[in-house]
Amino acid sequence: MSLIEAKLLKELIVNVGHTVDASTMMQLIWQRDDPYSRNSLHGFIHKLRHYLRHDQSISLINQRGIGYMLTIKA
Repeated sequence: MSLIEAKLLKELIVNVGHTVDASTMMQLIWQRDDPYSRNSLHGFIHKLRHYLRHDQSISLINQRGIGYMLTIKA
């Protein structure tokens, strides 16, 4: 896992059950919110989903046009 992926996952874990705004995530990683950063963010989220795919209790949900939410089923 890369440092960027770890930072994104940490932000999602800290806010588990709540939507983390995509702009907030981009500012955290790249200190900017632009189309290039947004495409990169989507790629890193895809990688996180790949890492988490074996645990059915964890979901990384896209809140279309807003951001992402990590959910954990009990």
